[in-house]
Amino acid sequence: MGSIGEYVMAFNTWEDVRRVRDQLLQMSDGASFVATEEGVELDSVTKQYRKDLRDVPTIFANVGDVVMPDPWADPPVSIR
Repeated sequence: MGSIGEYVMAFNTWEDVRRVRDQLLQMSDGASFVATEEGVELDSVTKQYRKDLRDVPTIFANVGDVVMPDPWADPPVSIR
């Protein structure tokens, strides 16, 4: 069973993982857009979060072990 922060999710297929991962990436696109528009660099936490999301399929061998990163959770959820 996978999780996103404190929420437990049952990922049954890699397609399920990719769908949730893609939604999380899309939700974080706003921060990237704002940084670009303001001419500033994206903060390191958000950069790492987006990298970790993109790397989820290569970090976990089994779909049932997938945990989505959440650096803003208390405590933060790291996948590395």
